[in-house]
Amino acid sequence: MYQLVYTSSAQSLTRGRTGFSTVARSADMPAALVPKIEALSQYDIASGTVFSHRIVEAMGQKYHVLTRAKDCGLDYTNRNNYIAHHIIISDSQTKALNVSPADIMLGFGGWLDRFDGPPRLLDDVGDRLINSIEAQSLPAEYWKSRFGDCAYAAVLCDGAFISCRVGDALDILKLYSQAILLRRLTGDVWSVTFTTFMLPSDRPSDFTWRAGEPRGQVLVDFVAGKVYGQIPAGRPAEYARTGILTNAEKYNLKVLQRNPNARFNVVEAKKSGNWGWIIALAGVSLLVILAVVLFVFPKTDKVPKESAKAREKPAAERVFIPKPPTLSETLEHARDKISSGDFMGALSYWKGTKYGAENPNYTAALLSDIEIKINLLISNARKISQNPFATDSQKELALKNVSLAINGLSLLPEAKRAEMKKRCEEIREAISK
Repeated sequence: MYQLVYTSSAQSLTRGRTGFSTVARSADMPAALVPKIEALSQYDIASGTVFSHRIVEAMGQKYHVLTRAKDCGLDYTNRNNYIAHHIIISDSQTKALNVSPADIMLGFGGWLDRFDGPPRLLDDVGDRLINSIEAQSLPAEYWKSRFGDCAYAAVLCDGAFISCRVGDALDILKLYSQAILLRRLTGDVWSVTFTTFMLPSDRPSDFTWRAGEPRGQVLVDFVAGKVYGQIPAGRPAEYARTGILTNAEKYNLKVLQRNPNARFNVVEAKKSGNWGWIIALAGVSLLVILAVVLFVFPKTDKVPKESAKAREKPAAERVFIPKPPTLSETLEHARDKISSGDFMGALSYWKGTKYGAENPNYTAALLSDIEIKINLLISNARKISQNPFATDSQKELALKNVSLAINGLSLLPEAKRAEMKKRCEEIREAISK
């Protein structure tokens, strides 16, 4: 299990590189894996700790990346600095672990708050150390303490969003660490990816579960202490309340059903006498007669066609009718577009659904999300424009962010457009110098 530390430093493990880079990593970590992890080391908020679990592919293998990112004062140029500390575990190694990714984030005592000293190579994180971490268990008592019922742990479906503040990270991890155990019923707890706070640069598609600043209607509002909708029912909810697996679930047993169409012919065996020869001769004669009949009266095409038609399922049974999206799913899809910078597409999609005209309050909330995202794009671009050590790729990203922001200005109140456009032009001018 590898580890990698990424922060701003006057020296890097890569010779000649300064600023944000890898300053420490496991000695035997494959070099091809390093840029994959560095790409997940962005941190574009003012302060706070963020935990995330992503899955990446490198060299034909899957790796689980457990990240803790936080602000860490000023760097060697007296500019704001942050540190991203990663634990990287191959997919095959997770099979031997008795803890989930959320458990590790809660219990690992080696997270670095800052990095001091020269760049260096590190030891791997031992599996014995990881397995010594206390694993969470069910019933989901933390869900009950926050929302009133253990069964609420079953609400976190794929794409679920929790409204929270960046400072709620440890509480969100506790919710994740119990809800993730319900995946024992259907699959692997390591298949769930998540973040405790969505950053402006994050891709929503990287995460099964997301959390972040309040926006419109959400599934779980941690700030208000509410879960929207009815208390879940069914096997996951029951498991969240009891923590008891059936033997079939515990040992992954499969029940084999007897084929109802199977038929068996029982024939009495003859112990003595010549009847056996007579029966055998009669059987041969019957086969000869059957062959002659088939040759003289061959089958017509009608029979197999009718048989095939009889076996064919009605067309209505083969047609899949998709279930229309719910209001929550529709809002999430619109917000995903906003997160990617497709502001016009988000609003057009929302207004084109049946919910758009019926819910003007949500339209206003989406416009507020767009304004927040535009401000973040401009703010991040300004930071890069003011950084004398910014790389060409960072400058290119800043210009792209400015273009995205300008494209969405027409959706904002007229009083704010001119001021924001002026800021964008100043950033462009600063970067082009």
